[in-house]
Amino acid sequence: MADSKLCVIVTSLETLVPLWPKVQKDRSCATRLAAVCNAVEFRVLQLVDMALANPHTATKVQGLRRFAQTYDTSKGKLIKSDGAALVGRINAKWDEAVEEASSQAEVQAIAIEVELSKGANCNLHEVSVSIASLLSLKPLWMEGPRCDKLRQHLEGSQSVIESFR
Repeated sequence: MADSKLCVIVTSLETLVPLWPKVQKDRSCATRLAAVCNAVEFRVLQLVDMALANPHTATKVQGLRRFAQTYDTSKGKLIKSDGAALVGRINAKWDEAVEEASSQAEVQAIAIEVELSKGANCNLHEVSVSIASLLSLKPLWMEGPRCDKLRQHLEGSQSVIESFR
C-alpha cells in the first residue's frame, strides 16, 4: 500500500466525520464502514509482517505506525473501538520482532565468543557466519532492551579478533 493510498484512507474517514451523525443509524453504512476498516487493518498488519520478515526493511514499520496513529484517530471519530487500536497491534508485532531478533543476536554473540575462546583452533568461517547473522539482525536488536549487553559481547569479541593480528 503506497503512502498516497494510505493518505486517501485517512482523508476519506475524515470526510465522513461530519456526515456520520446523519447516516450512522443506517445499519448498512455502519456495516460497510466496519468491513472497510477491517480490510484496511488486515492489509496494514500484513505489510507490517512483511516488513518485519526482513530486518533491513523493518524501518518501514515506523511509517506504518505513523499512519496507524492518524488512522486510529480518524476511525475513533466514527466508530467506538472494540479492541486494540491498530497502532497498538503494530507495536505488539514490533516488540515481538525486536525480542526475537535480540534473542537470536545474543545466541550468535555467545557463539562468536565460544568459538574465539578456542584461540588458534577457532574456526574463523563459523565466526564470520555468526557475525554476518548478527549484523543482519542489527536493525531490530538495536531497538531492544538487550542492546547494551549485545554491544558488550561484540566489543569483547572484537578485542579477541584484533589480538589475532
